[in-house]
Amino acid sequence: MSVSSPLPCGGYWLSAGRALRDVRMITFAALMVALRVVLRAASIPITESLYVSVSFLPSALGAVVCGPYLALLSGAASDVLGYLAAPRGGPFYPLFTLVSMLECLLYALFLFRAPLRVWRAAAAKLSVNVVCNILLTPVLLSWMYGQAIRVYLATRVVKNLLLFPLEAALLYLLLRAALPALARLGFRGR
Repeated sequence: MSVSSPLPCGGYWLSAGRALRDVRMITFAALMVALRVVLRAASIPITESLYVSVSFLPSALGAVVCGPYLALLSGAASDVLGYLAAPRGGPFYPLFTLVSMLECLLYALFLFRAPLRVWRAAAAKLSVNVVCNILLTPVLLSWMYGQAIRVYLATRVVKNLLLFPLEAALLYLLLRAALPALARLGFRGR
C-alpha cells in the first residue's frame, strides 16, 4: 500500500501501529539500533562536538521498514545505547535523545509506505540535516556548555551543506538496494 498524498493519512498510522505487535519488525528495528550504535562509535571526529558518520543509514532504513512508532523508539534506544557504548566527551543530555527520535520520525514521515523516489530520499535527508543537525543540535549544545549558538552553528551549516548531496545519494542507493531484498523477506508491503 503506497501513500499517494504527501501527508500521512489514517491508513499510514494504522499500518505503522501494526509494526509494534510484529516480532519480526521489532527484531529488525533492534538490529538497526545495534548497527547505528556501532556506526556511531566508528564516526570520524571533526571537532570536539562535530562528527562525520553514516549512522543515519540504519536509522533511515529502520524507519522505512518499521514506520514512525518503532522509529521513535529506535531513535531513543540508539541514542541512549550509543552514549553508553561510546560517550563523546560530555555528559548524557536527554534532549539529544529527543533529537534522535525526531530524526528517525522524519525519515519515516517521508519514506515509510511511500514509493522510493530520489526527491523523497533527498527531502528526508535535507529535513534531518536542517531541523536536527543545523537548528536543534547547536541550540542544545549551547544550553549544555553555555557558549553562544554561533560557536556551533557555523561548522554545522558547512558540514551539513557539503555532505548533503553525498548523504542523500547514499540514502537513496541503500534504500534502492535493500528494499527489494527486504520485500522478498516479507518486510515491505505489510
